[in-house]
Amino acid sequence: MLADRTRYRIINDLRTVNTESSKLIVEEGFLSNLTVPAIVGGQIIGFLFLSSEEVNHYTERDGKLFYIISTILSPKMYAALTLQNVIANFGISLVDLAEYRDEETGNHIQRVALYSKILAQALNLEPRLVREIYQFAPLHDIGKIGIPDRILLKPGKLNDEEHEKMKTHVFIGVRVLERFLENSRGIVDRKAMQTAINIVADHHERWDGTGYPAGKKGENISIEGRIVAVADVFDALTTKRPYKNPYPFEESVRIVEENSDKHFDPAVVKAFKDNIDEIYAVYQELRDIEPGEIKKASKLKADNPFNTA
Repeated sequence: MLADRTRYRIINDLRTVNTESSKLIVEEGFLSNLTVPAIVGGQIIGFLFLSSEEVNHYTERDGKLFYIISTILSPKMYAALTLQNVIANFGISLVDLAEYRDEETGNHIQRVALYSKILAQALNLEPRLVREIYQFAPLHDIGKIGIPDRILLKPGKLNDEEHEKMKTHVFIGVRVLERFLENSRGIVDRKAMQTAINIVADHHERWDGTGYPAGKKGENISIEGRIVAVADVFDALTTKRPYKNPYPFEESVRIVEENSDKHFDPAVVKAFKDNIDEIYAVYQELRDIEPGEIKKASKLKADNPFNTA
């Protein structure tokens, strides 16, 4: 379709098409489909699909009509996705400011985003939500921008009063996003930002209800929050912080597993264990380098002690 600039394509019986994607669509119960390109400014940016449980469902008239509809929808979808990317990138810029103060590295937000994406895909979440979790996971600690340096940079353990103050970064982060939504009314749809708000609000909640700020329990915690909780804690375990040295990768994995059904959703922990190869690859590729250390080129599969392939 790209090569021929085809306006639409009809497949009357997907069972006759010998491709992996067609087989997957048939397994879902669909037998025919109609495909049109999404075009913005003369460029094809993607495709729109209609699928039916019946064979021979779509006509040439349907194809022409759906193509016309796509020319109306495509710019709106493109604008929505572009705006979401702008929001995510702006948020990451704010996170960078917080991290410069917190002595964390840019690799931290990259690792948390990639760990979260791996887990979201393993849990078979819808592609839109996987993309949003990946985009907005870096915003999880955006509220740290409002925490005083004397607490944020303290090299030792926080006392009770300081710990309570540190916990307010969740409220600050949610308030930042809520105010952004309020000031962008009519421009930004709340649904587009709800994933970001859920991540910020819920990533310190615990499966057993002992987390903060709301003490949510089990599936009352958003799936986004449950995923980022595992990704963030695992990254904290494996990296150096002002108050601790990094734990070895294997020990960090064990700690995550031990906290299944307590701190973490067991389903997310299972996804973590089942995809430990990919987790290890990210850890190796983006791990922080100590002064004087020479990082060896990552050979991922070959060097991965968790590789079972």
